[in-house]
Amino acid sequence: MKKSTLFLITAFALAGFLNAQDPPVNLNVVCIDNYALFIWDSPSSGVFYEDFEGTFPPDEWLKLNPDGGTGWEPLQVGTTPIPGGTGGEATACPDGGSWQAFCTWTTGGATMNDQWLITPQITVEDGDELAFYMIYYFDSYDDYVEILISTTVQNDPVAFDTVVDEISFTAGSSEEWELYSYNLTDFVTAGTDVYIAFRETVVDNWVDGSAISIDNVYVGEPVDRTSQSPVVKSNHNTQVERAINYIHVPNTHIVNSRELLGYNVYLDTVFVEFTTETEWQFFDLVN
Repeated sequence: MKKSTLFLITAFALAGFLNAQDPPVNLNVVCIDNYALFIWDSPSSGVFYEDFEGTFPPDEWLKLNPDGGTGWEPLQVGTTPIPGGTGGEATACPDGGSWQAFCTWTTGGATMNDQWLITPQITVEDGDELAFYMIYYFDSYDDYVEILISTTVQNDPVAFDTVVDEISFTAGSSEEWELYSYNLTDFVTAGTDVYIAFRETVVDNWVDGSAISIDNVYVGEPVDRTSQSPVVKSNHNTQVERAINYIHVPNTHIVNSRELLGYNVYLDTVFVEFTTETEWQFFDLVN
């Protein structure tokens, strides 16, 4: 039989998964005369990743706004002034990207903030980490962010009874993008289906309530980020006066699905066909 190279490329929609190039697993080949049957299993559920480059909120994400405000919004890098203030410019996180998830006192309620941004359901695998970048934009006001888990439902704040972290930003805190990382199996057992919430709160948004952005939310095996770009320092000025009007920058990016699409089959680097099956049979191979 002619010696050939078979490529099986797993196809994912990129807005939802980093592992678009993860190969199928448990590949087996049965060869008889001039044909070969390839059988494989799908890749593991792998990596969840959201960079907010699509429509907002992303597909299957949820916003909850018990305070009656508009809640988290997309913010484009380069936007100036930063909504909620009278100056500054939105910067990109170290992983890059043109958009980020953003909330401030003007996206909250009339008097207080209680703004939730919640992931789709994610199955936690052994050793999975939750990682994301976050920035606190105005260092003149206090702000608070909680990272919470629900193992039951997505749409009820009361269900988020597992606290991953409580983060307090006080006047004078760092205004740089920071990486936050947590081992999820410190909070739930492997195999648990979870929803992860990013909750921004302040009791009095005329006195407190700054501006918070998150970006590049990741759940999967721990990643070595030591080779990535250094933390980007924000160049905005300390805000003493607030801007009351909030200008929404519309997000016009394409919506993408997180579903496994299927497999591109190549033989000797030549594309053969796309298939949604987990097997492929080659005929007329040359002896």
